Amino acid sequence: MKDKHKAHGKEQEKPDTKTTEEEESSLICEAKEKIEDLKLLSLSLKQEKEKAENYYSQLISLKAEFDNYRKRLEKESAQMASYGKKSAIKEFLPVMDNVLRYEESLSEGEPADVEGLELIIKDLKKALVSSGVRQMDCMGKEFSPLIHEAVFKEKTNDFKNNTIIKIVGNGYYLGDEVIKPAMVAVAENMPEEESDDAGNTSNDSNDE
Repeated sequence: MKDKHKAHGKEQEKPDTKTTEEEESSLICEAKEKIEDLKLLSLSLKQEKEKAENYYSQLISLKAEFDNYRKRLEKESAQMASYGKKSAIKEFLPVMDNVLRYEESLSEGEPADVEGLELIIKDLKKALVSSGVRQMDCMGKEFSPLIHEAVFKEKTNDFKNNTIIKIVGNGYYLGDEVIKPAMVAVAENMPEEESDDAGNTSNDSNDE
């Protein structure tokens, strides 16, 4: 009787093989589902990453376009301001030249007029300098068609050929740009024979 009872107890302790297989199968299914979920999540992250990279590229491109537009706008604004400034100065320079000519024409017997005019000219020159305008220093320099305009040539051997011997109208720079070429008279050397003839003619007229 006792042996039968022991045998019956051992049969009860024996594991249920069917239940264990179902549990293992369930766990495998859950694992497969999680793996699929991870694959989908990974794919979704990859797609989102590509979108983000695409948006970033578009943002960089838009920023570059905006920077180019801003630089172009600043350049055009500066050019317009420079053009307006240049135009105003060009209109003013002939007036300045006329004032200087008038100063030269005044006699020493009009000190009050000369003094008042000198003050005006000083103020005008100061305004030009503050605007970036410089007067050319041409006298005695070699003629250059880039910055000078020859009004006439004077035959002489007292100066080197093509030397500027007289300023007819002042020239000016705006920064490094020629805004008004200088109007000048230029020396033209003569052959020795012609120079001697000119000298003799001059002496004959003096003797008379």
